[in-house]
Amino acid sequence: MKQEWKEIELGNKMFFEIIGSGINRFEDSKEYLSTECIKETEIKKTEGEITFNERPSRANMQPKLNSVWFAKMQNTLKVYSFNKNNSFLIDKYILSTGFAGIKVLENIDEDYIRIFFLSPIFNKIKDSNCSGATQKSINNNAISKIKIPLPFSNGKPDLQKQKQIVAILENLERLKEKRKRAILLLDKYLKSVFNEMFFEKGFKEKLLDEVSEIIMGQSPSGSSYNQNGNGIPFFQGKAEFGERFPTVKNWTTEPSKIAESNSVLISVRAPVGSVNVCNIKCCIGRGLASIKPNKETNLEYLYSTLKILENKISEMGTGSTFKAITSKQLRNFKIPLPPIELQEEFASIVENVEKLKEKQKQSLEKIEELFNSSLSKAFVGELI
Repeated sequence: MKQEWKEIELGNKMFFEIIGSGINRFEDSKEYLSTECIKETEIKKTEGEITFNERPSRANMQPKLNSVWFAKMQNTLKVYSFNKNNSFLIDKYILSTGFAGIKVLENIDEDYIRIFFLSPIFNKIKDSNCSGATQKSINNNAISKIKIPLPFSNGKPDLQKQKQIVAILENLERLKEKRKRAILLLDKYLKSVFNEMFFEKGFKEKLLDEVSEIIMGQSPSGSSYNQNGNGIPFFQGKAEFGERFPTVKNWTTEPSKIAESNSVLISVRAPVGSVNVCNIKCCIGRGLASIKPNKETNLEYLYSTLKILENKISEMGTGSTFKAITSKQLRNFKIPLPPIELQEEFASIVENVEKLKEKQKQSLEKIEELFNSSLSKAFVGELI
């Protein structure tokens, strides 16, 4: 059996059919399937139904099976594969503009194409072909010229080898999702423990101003900013927040407002309410405030409380251009305050859960490295 690899253009009608997406919205009351209806690679709901004859003039009704879609925009790569495994059964659908669809024909596995669209090879090709002044995107003509590496046997695409490659990569994808789900479940566990220990227990509520020292941020002179490590770390807003701790990107030699280590940083301007733990002494800009707990308040308890109440804090934001909360609003915000011993018990639980999360994260990083390495090998014939 003679085997070889060939690069086939997506515009080759022997193997692929390029499908255009629909339009941004319907002019009448009809709704359609938008990208918000799609969870991961599955259709979870439809916003409405429409027949082929009722469709807007520029909207194609797309067949559900054996097609792969990806976002045309340079910075929003998302890939969806609609095939027989989808639990939501509809015969045809319309997607909003900004998407391109590839219907696969004989001897081509749609999941092989989906995974190719996730590969560094495709990302590089896509980015190099994007154009546009305001928002860069790739057009259908450029899409048709994209070449996909395919394994061939006896002059035809080798469907079995494609499926073997997909099986290896999808197994790694499943492992990644398991680790992500484990981390999510640990977060949910902490929230449930917190609710069980503290909420609706009748603990006296106190103002944030009574249980902590609050410092509203103020941006230093722009000329003092640097990325060379000169001066003190400077955080401007939520953009520098991580999952738990902020990431230092800038420093300032002229600090104005200082946040101490072992305090909570909270975003007070667009968006409002997001929190991180401040683990270093730093300068904070106008988009942030620091909340340093006093002796009757445990840091982990304070952080968890504010994190759980983030939506409530966000709803306090006002402003026509962008939402913000004032110093007075923040100082007068109330939280339940249980005895310090109970707060410390919760802090101990948090510490143990964080250790478990860290192990899951390290495992996830290793799996992602293996997945990315395998992805790079898969389309040059080095994986199997």
